[in-house]
Amino acid sequence: MGRSAGLAGRLGQGRRGAASSQEALNLVLSSEALGDFERLRVFLAVHDPHASIRAAEAIIHAAQTLLDFPRRGTP
Repeated sequence: MGRSAGLAGRLGQGRRGAASSQEALNLVLSSEALGDFERLRVFLAVHDPHASIRAAEAIIHAAQTLLDFPRRGTP
């Protein structure tokens, strides 16, 4: 799960979010989420390595946007 650790590092870094310029936000990923990400990445890599890269980048980008818009998707 070496790539999962990289994902956690890329997503876990705090940035100031749109919700409050005074608070530094951190995205916390559960071990289950990291495991799911890694399983998806490996599965896709076996079948289509380019799709694996595109999917991983899309997931990382979507998760990172939560740091800028933490209330997105909240009712």
